[in-house]
Amino acid sequence: RLDKPVSGVLCMAKNSKAASRLSRCIKRRAFRKQYVARVLAPNGPPSEGLFIDAPLAFDTGTATATVSSEGRPSQTRVSSVLSVCGPDNSTGVGPTAVIVLEPLTGRTHQIRCHLAHAGYAIANDAKYGAPSVPCGPPIFRDTPCGELSSMLCKARRPGCEACSFYQQALESKQQSLRLREGIFLHSWKYSFESLGLEFEAPLPAWATS
Repeated sequence: RLDKPVSGVLCMAKNSKAASRLSRCIKRRAFRKQYVARVLAPNGPPSEGLFIDAPLAFDTGTATATVSSEGRPSQTRVSSVLSVCGPDNSTGVGPTAVIVLEPLTGRTHQIRCHLAHAGYAIANDAKYGAPSVPCGPPIFRDTPCGELSSMLCKARRPGCEACSFYQQALESKQQSLRLREGIFLHSWKYSFESLGLEFEAPLPAWATS
């Protein structure tokens, strides 16, 4: 599974036999997961090999994980540092680092909470202490040749409030909804060596720019 704002690889079995094989590997921990994150690094990036061993408890009321002596054992390792970036004046985010991580256990919000606990919060993860980043581009921005306007004109129904809203948004008479970007955490690689399976999702722009 992936948290809602996280991008990347998600493994799904096509049948019960495949699901059983994957489940056995997961139970034996005979698999490897690698994530990429862009984290706040005001005093420099985390050291490669940093091992975060902190038990986690999850509060379903606030949907937030916390480090707690009464939590479940949880371990995360920083494998490598891909790049270090200076402050981003457009968003107000300070120095950051793009890192590769391996969660050795699978607790809810584990990577997000562990990084914040270690002093390297994911750069736009407001839930765990980082500043929020402005939303992305408008959802209803038309193309230069007016494709959206043409589609709306053909499908518009008299008296339809939704149609009226979309038309005004396209004409900039109504504030358009904007895309809400996910957090800077990406499920990069997922491999099952004993099954000869390896999956990889291309890195997002924030990890390569």
